[in-house]
Amino acid sequence: MPRAAYQGSDYTRPAHRHDSSQGGGEVPALSPLEPAPSVSRPPIDIIALEGGRSSGGIVATLQAVNGTVQAARLVKLADQDDRKAFAGEVAQATGIPATEVESALLELLPAVEVSLRDQKSSGKKNDTQAPTAAPSATGEDLPKDYGHASVLAEPFRNKYRWAVHRGAWMRYDGKVWRQVPDEAVAKEAADTLRELYLSELTAAIAAGDKGEIARLTEKIEESCVYARITGALSFLKGWDHILTLPEQWNADPYLLNCGNGTLDLRALGLRPHSAKDLITMLAPVDYDPTAQSERWDHHVNMFLPDTDVRRQVQRDLGRSLVGAALEEALPIWYGGGANGKTTTSRVIMRVTGDYSDRAAPDLLLQSKSGRHPTELADLAGKRMVFSVEVDEGRRLAEALVKDLTGGDRKKARFLFRDFFSFEQTADLVLIVNHRPQVQGTDEGIWRRIRLIPWTVRIPDAQKRPQDEVIAELVADGPAILRWLVDGWRDWQQEQGWTAETVKAATTAYRAEQDILAEFIAQCCVLHPRAEVGKGELYAAYKKWCERAHDEPIQKNTFIARIQDRGIGERKGSKGVRLHVGIGLRADWVAEGGGSAVTSPHVELAKGTAIAPPSATHEDTNDQSDSRPAFGTSPPPDTLIYEAEKRDWPTTTIEPDLTITGEMEWRTFAIRKSTSAQRIKAMAALKALGSAPPRVATVGDLVEVLSEDGSLMTETPVRVLEMQEGSDGLYCRMQDPKDGHDFWWPASRCEGRKA
Repeated sequence: MPRAAYQGSDYTRPAHRHDSSQGGGEVPALSPLEPAPSVSRPPIDIIALEGGRSSGGIVATLQAVNGTVQAARLVKLADQDDRKAFAGEVAQATGIPATEVESALLELLPAVEVSLRDQKSSGKKNDTQAPTAAPSATGEDLPKDYGHASVLAEPFRNKYRWAVHRGAWMRYDGKVWRQVPDEAVAKEAADTLRELYLSELTAAIAAGDKGEIARLTEKIEESCVYARITGALSFLKGWDHILTLPEQWNADPYLLNCGNGTLDLRALGLRPHSAKDLITMLAPVDYDPTAQSERWDHHVNMFLPDTDVRRQVQRDLGRSLVGAALEEALPIWYGGGANGKTTTSRVIMRVTGDYSDRAAPDLLLQSKSGRHPTELADLAGKRMVFSVEVDEGRRLAEALVKDLTGGDRKKARFLFRDFFSFEQTADLVLIVNHRPQVQGTDEGIWRRIRLIPWTVRIPDAQKRPQDEVIAELVADGPAILRWLVDGWRDWQQEQGWTAETVKAATTAYRAEQDILAEFIAQCCVLHPRAEVGKGELYAAYKKWCERAHDEPIQKNTFIARIQDRGIGERKGSKGVRLHVGIGLRADWVAEGGGSAVTSPHVELAKGTAIAPPSATHEDTNDQSDSRPAFGTSPPPDTLIYEAEKRDWPTTTIEPDLTITGEMEWRTFAIRKSTSAQRIKAMAALKALGSAPPRVATVGDLVEVLSEDGSLMTETPVRVLEMQEGSDGLYCRMQDPKDGHDFWWPASRCEGRKA
C-alpha cells in the first residue's frame, strides 16, 4: 500500500495552524489522503508557487487532483530554508514524518516532480509559472474575498440569511430558519468553494489550460485559509438576498409554522413550508383539525370548572396564535399553588414551541434598577409570553404593561448588538400566587387587567410529578393545538366578550388596589369647602405610606390621581397651590400626620376635636404659606370671599373691584382693599342674592364684625381655635394691637385669607 494513504490506527492527523511567518492563515485539518484509480492522462504542471505561500494549500491541491490525473508536477520556488519549513508543514498537516514528505508525495501521484529551486540566488524567472488566468464559469476572476463571495452568492440563496438585528447567520432547514454558529457557516462556505473550484479544475486539467489550472489551484488554496473565508462571508452579508432586516422576519402575523406545514390563520388552510416566508419559529406538532384528547379536556375541565372562565382562557390563548396586538389585555392567572396554572402554561409552551416563551424574571413587576434592553429583545417575534411570579407584595410595572400591550413598535437590542425596532407581537400572561399591587386608578391600566381565578387545588395525596403530567399531555399536542385554534375562531366570532366571573374578580381586585381610597378614608375629609396645600397633602400621604410600610407613588402622579377623583385646585397667596374639596382629618393631624388645614365644621359634625394650628405652615416645596405666626399682624394683601350661587353676572363695584361668576363655589379676590371697599364687596354679594359668606375655620384670616355688620378690626385676624358654646360656635383669636386672646361668635367672622 502506498505510504501516502496511511490507512490504519497509526494514521491520525492533528489540526493544523499555518505558521504566520510563512504567509496565509489558519488551515483546517485535512481529511486522510486516499489512493484513487489512475486516469490515463499526460503529465502536466499543476501550479508554480512563489516562496512563502501556504504549504497546507499545496497539500490540499495534491489531495484534490488525486485520482484525476496520472501524473503531475509540483514546482516550488523557494530557498533551502523554506524547503525545511515546507516539509515540516506538510508533516504537521498530514501526519507523514517530515523526513519522508517528498517520497510520500512521489508515491501519492506517480511521476510527481518536486523541484526546489533557489529563485533568489539564481535571479531567473521560472518558466513553469502559470500565466494569468482568464475568467471562469464560476464568475469573473474578482480579487480575493469579494471574488469568493460572488461565487457563494447563488449556492447560499434560500439557504443562508444574515440577520442584521441578531448579528448572526440563519440557515433554512426545510421548515424554519435557525441561527447557526459562524464556524459552521465558514466550514460550509469553504467546502462549497472547494467543490465548485474543483469542478472547474477538473475541466481545466482535461483541457490542458495551464493558466486556468494555476488560477483555480490558487483559489482552492485560498479556500483553505480561514481569513479568506471570513472575508468572503463579510462581503456576502451585503447581498440583497442574504441581508435581512428585522421587519422581514415573520412578516405575516397570520402564518403559524407547524410540523406538517404552514397554517394560515385567516382561512385555516395548511400549505407546504417555504423558505421565502422567512419564518424563524416552529410549533413542533402537526396541525390536525380533527384531533381530540380526553386527557387535555379532563385537565382543563378539572382546573377550570367554570365554563365561562375556561372559555376565557381558551380565547385568550387562541388569540395569541396571531402575531399582532389584537387586544389590549393582560390576563392574570391568579391562585394558590397546585392548581394547574404553571402546568397548563408549560404544556402550551411545549406545543407552540418557538412561538412562546417565559419572560425574563420580574419583567412585569416594578424594578428600581430598570430593565436591560435585552429583556425586551427576547420578545421580538414571540406570540405568547408567560411571566411567572411568586413574590408577595410586588408592584406591577404599569407603564411597561401599557407599553407591551399597546401594539406600538418597541426598541431593544441583543447583547453587544445595536438597537433595533420591532412590532409588538407577543400577548402576555401573568401567572401569580399573590396578586401584584396596582397603584394606578386610571382606565389605561385597568381596562387591560383581566383577573382569572384558578380556584381548584389538588390535594397532596393526588399530586403527581409535574414533568410526568406534562409529558402525557404534550403527547396529545395536535389536539391541544386544535383546541387553541378553536379559541382563536371563537375570539373572531365574538370579539369583546369577557366572562362575568372574570369581570367581577377584576372589579373587586381594582377596589382592593385603590390605595388612595384607603389613604383618603383614613386621613382625609371630602367637602366642597375643605382645602389643603398640595405639598402638605402629599407629605401626609408619604407619612401614611411609611407607617404602612408601602412605597409611595411620585408626587406628580399623586396629584394627578387626586385630581382624577374630581378634586379641584386653586392658587393661594405667594404661589402656594391648594387642593380644593379635600382636607386632612384633625385626628390624623393630632397624631402627627400633618397640619390642621381641614375645614373644622366638617370635623365638628362628626364630633371630632379640632387640632390647634401650627405656628408656621410650610409646603413641601418650602414655599411659606401666608398665614403668620401667632402675635403678628399680616397686611390685608388679598381677601378672598366665597358664596354659594351659580351663574352670577359680572358686577363691577368700582375700578379694580369686579365680581364675576361661572362656578357653583365662586371665589373672588379684592386686592389691597380698604375697609370701605370690603364692606362694599360684602354688600354687593348680598345684593346679588348670594348666600352669606361662609363661616370661618381654624387658620383662616377673618373680618371681625359687630352685630350691625361694621368692622371691629382694621386688619384681618387669624382664627386660632373654635369651640361650641351654649349659643353657637365661637372663634378664639388674638388681638393684633395688644396680643391678647379673645373669643368671638363664628357667625360674625367672615372671609378668609388664602
